Amino acid sequence: MMRIAVVVAVVLVAAAVPLAAQDGAYAVVAVKDGGSVAGRVLFSGKVPAPEILPVISDRDACGEDKPSRALVVAADGGVENAVIKLVGIRRGKGWGEREYALGQTDCRFEPHVLLLPKGADLRLLNHDRIAHNVRTYGRGPVFNVGQPKFVEKLLVENFSEQVSHPEVVRVGCDIHPWMSAYIVVMEHPYYAVTDERGAFRLAEVPPGEYHLALWHETLGESSRKIAVRPGEETEVTFRLSRPRPAAGGR
Repeated sequence: MMRIAVVVAVVLVAAAVPLAAQDGAYAVVAVKDGGSVAGRVLFSGKVPAPEILPVISDRDACGEDKPSRALVVAADGGVENAVIKLVGIRRGKGWGEREYALGQTDCRFEPHVLLLPKGADLRLLNHDRIAHNVRTYGRGPVFNVGQPKFVEKLLVENFSEQVSHPEVVRVGCDIHPWMSAYIVVMEHPYYAVTDERGAFRLAEVPPGEYHLALWHETLGESSRKIAVRPGEETEVTFRLSRPRPAAGGR
């Protein structure tokens, strides 16, 4: 497969095309001569040390502290948990069959960023020996459910319908305030979350021109126009810096 490389160097202050909802329904079709989009999200500058969050309740089960996951950067600068999305795609591959679950393990949500198709069911899993709750924060109605200890599966049907289709839903636990996660409601299957190397890949992309949008909870949003050609892989590298503080800010 041939490769096309695109490098995006940005300081994320504002995004030209954020992870906003697109107009029109997505149609599943057979993808012929599809290409792919792959790359990495890298942090520019000195790699920051992870913030340490104090544990203020249930220390016997949760420990004394937890590293924050708001900005996780590998030794070589790879940024974990950035969301990548193709904008402007109307037709393409199907969703596939899988279960979507948000777990609580060792007093943390797993995964930290969950991709969830619009209208899909969500399973909440508590593997800890203490109780948690799952509360959403955002523009839509608040979703709040208690999660007793060792409850392996609690089904929430049509979860994204209940939170009015926000693109990014923040999740927290009132009992343990250091716990946080994000649910990204997908309009189509062409989303990815970067791994521990900051790497991502979108496969079976119909040839065409798109915007490739990026969202990260700390580093913000950005986008880049790309072209996908039949049988080729387009490589994109995002190089991100911390947002600059507003004038007069601390």
